[in-house]
Amino acid sequence: MLIPLLGSGPLWHEGIDHVVEGCRKNWWANMLFINNFLTTKNVCLNYTWYLPNDFQFHILSLLILVPLMRSTVRGLLITATLVLSSMVITGAITEFYDYPATRLYGLPTTDEVWEFCTRIYFKPYTHLGAYCVGAMVGCLLAKKQQIALSPFQQVLGWILSMAGLMLVLYGTYDWNRGQETSRAAVVFYAATHRTVWAVAIAWLTVTCVYGYGDRVTYAAYLIHPLFQQVYHSRLRVHLSGDQYVGIYGYLGNLMVVYPSAFLFTLFFESPFLSLEKLLLTRFTERKGIQRFT
Repeated sequence: MLIPLLGSGPLWHEGIDHVVEGCRKNWWANMLFINNFLTTKNVCLNYTWYLPNDFQFHILSLLILVPLMRSTVRGLLITATLVLSSMVITGAITEFYDYPATRLYGLPTTDEVWEFCTRIYFKPYTHLGAYCVGAMVGCLLAKKQQIALSPFQQVLGWILSMAGLMLVLYGTYDWNRGQETSRAAVVFYAATHRTVWAVAIAWLTVTCVYGYGDRVTYAAYLIHPLFQQVYHSRLRVHLSGDQYVGIYGYLGNLMVVYPSAFLFTLFFESPFLSLEKLLLTRFTERKGIQRFT
């Protein structure tokens, strides 16, 4: 309702109308947390594909947490099986449809990009391994109030974490330049890179929670695409696609998005989280439910 009023220009309707139309037609899929299974291009806020994944994984987490509460070994075996299944399914789909390792910009048409997204990128089974890593981190944080890490362990952890992030980030460098590579390498990267990335982020999360690093905000994820969409849709001239323009645009986005994310957290996320905590606390006290720690 509000975005159409925020600007104009020769590219405005081309860049904004599909966003507005998608939410007018398919808002219900977002409300039901099933928009990651839609194949139409008219989706509402397509970058929110991960929110239904998160909801679906939240239900699936019973398969991990219930056995884990009863037996650590059994829970770890189930988790390892789910991670392996996610890798095998992702690799099999990649090989069967002859897809690239990830959503590369080298795909010839937007239709092929969208087909890749609806078959792999948006689906829960390709991200299940990463979620299982997060579930294990959640169990660790719930059971351990504090862990002691020596300076050597901290340095080693950060080195391995950064190495994993860099391998995932720059592992597609040759492919993005159009160089040929073996299908085995493509399938292996497609099957493993999400879980490797999650393990690296898990280290960052653990160190932040236990006081060995700084905290970051999540609200920026929810609002930054809208700022970018409005900015690009208001353009009246072409921008050159070199690294200097990219860096300049990145820094500008950074300065706009994070203060806005702070306000979003302050006025929306934090109050609702506090209200949720208050209601749940009263409910558990009334029912005599103890927290599992």
